[in-house]
Amino acid sequence: MKRNSIKAILAGGAVAAAMPAQAAFVEVTNDIVQDTRWTRDNVYILRDVIYVLPPAILTIEPGTIVRGIEDTYCEGGTIGDQPGALFITRGAKLNANGTPDAPIIFTSIDDPYVPGGAATIPTSLAAVGSGAAWTLAANGFTHPKLKTAAESPNVGGAVDNIFAISGRWGGVVLLGRTPIGYDGDNDTAFLAYNAGTGLQSGDVPVEPNGATTIPTANDVKGGNGVGFALIEGGSFDTVTLGTAFYNGLSSSTSFRTAVYGGVSVGAAGGPGASENDNSGVLRFCSHRYGGFRLGTDNEVNGVTLGAVGRSTVVEWQEVYNNKDDGFEWFGGYVNSRYLFTAFQGDDGFDGDQGYQGKMQFLFTLSDSSGGANAGHPSGTVTGRLVADASDRLFEWDGSEDNNKGVTPNTNPLIYNFTAIGNRGLGVSPTAGSGDQGLLARRSVDGDWRNGLFEDINSNVMGGDSTAGSTAIIHPSNYHFNVGATLTASMGGNTFSGSVLAATSVRKKGTDFHRDQNGLDPRMTVAAPARAAAADLPPADGFFTPVQRVGAMADNNMLIGWTGIDAVGLVDTATVDRPELVLGVSGGNATVGFAADIDEGNTVAYAIERSSDLRVWTPVAVVSDGGAGDTNAAAGQIGWQDSAAVGTTPLHYRVIPQ
Repeated sequence: MKRNSIKAILAGGAVAAAMPAQAAFVEVTNDIVQDTRWTRDNVYILRDVIYVLPPAILTIEPGTIVRGIEDTYCEGGTIGDQPGALFITRGAKLNANGTPDAPIIFTSIDDPYVPGGAATIPTSLAAVGSGAAWTLAANGFTHPKLKTAAESPNVGGAVDNIFAISGRWGGVVLLGRTPIGYDGDNDTAFLAYNAGTGLQSGDVPVEPNGATTIPTANDVKGGNGVGFALIEGGSFDTVTLGTAFYNGLSSSTSFRTAVYGGVSVGAAGGPGASENDNSGVLRFCSHRYGGFRLGTDNEVNGVTLGAVGRSTVVEWQEVYNNKDDGFEWFGGYVNSRYLFTAFQGDDGFDGDQGYQGKMQFLFTLSDSSGGANAGHPSGTVTGRLVADASDRLFEWDGSEDNNKGVTPNTNPLIYNFTAIGNRGLGVSPTAGSGDQGLLARRSVDGDWRNGLFEDINSNVMGGDSTAGSTAIIHPSNYHFNVGATLTASMGGNTFSGSVLAATSVRKKGTDFHRDQNGLDPRMTVAAPARAAAADLPPADGFFTPVQRVGAMADNNMLIGWTGIDAVGLVDTATVDRPELVLGVSGGNATVGFAADIDEGNTVAYAIERSSDLRVWTPVAVVSDGGAGDTNAAAGQIGWQDSAAVGTTPLHYRVIPQ
């Protein structure tokens, strides 16, 4: 097994230039109302909640760093005010198309573990409105020394508990206009969505109204809307648009910035609700230290998606040390893959309000709950306080608020995940609902397949007494080192799966996942979870047809672009990144590359094709000497596409599995 300096995330993209030694700082204080481009030679400072308003498109170049400010230093400047955050509203778009060599980093104002290091941190910023001026000395925090000078320029500083830092700014929020399963007035006239006609029936739909502040009650969505809701972490702010926006009911220049959802398709005045709504592209983005808490049960998630449609691209996203959930979907139909979240303060992946998308290759890791050795150095107590520890790895609810009869209902289809809890870390979290693998409740549907649940303190699957829940953990799932498999109350949920032997896990036991260079979630070569007993994902243009369990097999996909790798948590051993050679044979495109042959196992490679460099479609899974390999030489893989080469350019990328 090599310990490579060049990491194998995927191959096929261009290599970007390094961050300049001294970046220019651009303070962002106003909403974005026209097409705007943020460039990698600047560092952008979010000095408030920044809304991208329709029909504007914000484009962020690969390698760009975006930093958020805490509430004290934002507009208004008082504790409890809103911090720096980025909201993409209905009808607007975010094109954040990073690369593995130049990820887009959203982080706190003083995080030095980024390309360019301390040179990308401002030493001071001017006051904004009534907000205070910011200085590094007043607000800075240090990171532990995790890497040698040869490995990283970001070396130095006193040892500090960076694994407990979170909530230092807001987060990234995408809002769209798909139908959502939300009946906000909680009466007996349920919202129903007819996918055939694209129309709602039931209550008279209106946008949330009648409130001017965030409700203090537990229901932070607020209002009396049917088909619309207020996003968690948002406010009832209203702005005047330059161009009227059609919200599915009428056209108006009066626009509620944090409202999501829609009502009808193809109505007069413009596009209303659509399952295929497009909010842009999120690719190779790292989100760190966010999740500012506005109030009880009202924090900003690492990545929040409200009513986001399936024409949006969401892949290769990392959330690290967020105060609330890593990822949360409030309804929507967007498909997502290659999502990674670690040390979140609540759930890893959370979904509700009728989300009906597909997901593949998900990884989530709970924090240490205050245990020793959560990171480095050995013997230092790091990690969150027990009272603010991670909760469930997956938490999924049905439609709201009635949970019965409201459609569309939550029904995700999920393949290939690795979910690691905090069992066996030298601490004893309270057994019960905390640290569950999957909590599926409130009439939720959904399938979880080809997954690995590991180190779960409580149980793999929980539910509630709602008989309408029909979530399924299929026999293709495995579990290792769990307190229990089921809770007593399962509702209509179904669980099955197999115990995974300790010999199948590369690193395990007390603190291995949280030691310096100790995180290696791949399976061993001999693991039975690699076998063909796993479900084969459907060949539908989204799923990659790998017949194995877990988020990753031989390729440690966390290496080279994530925050948890930047602070030295990730094991550096992985497969080599293949260098592609493209050609044409018989009018068809060919792809050739060298296979990694020293892993002790035959590595599988997913080949994907794109005509626009925006949407990538899995077209094959090939291994050296296996089906589809046209190169007979050992250690060399050749593959021929069935698509004919024509006037439209064809692009290819290869992802080691």
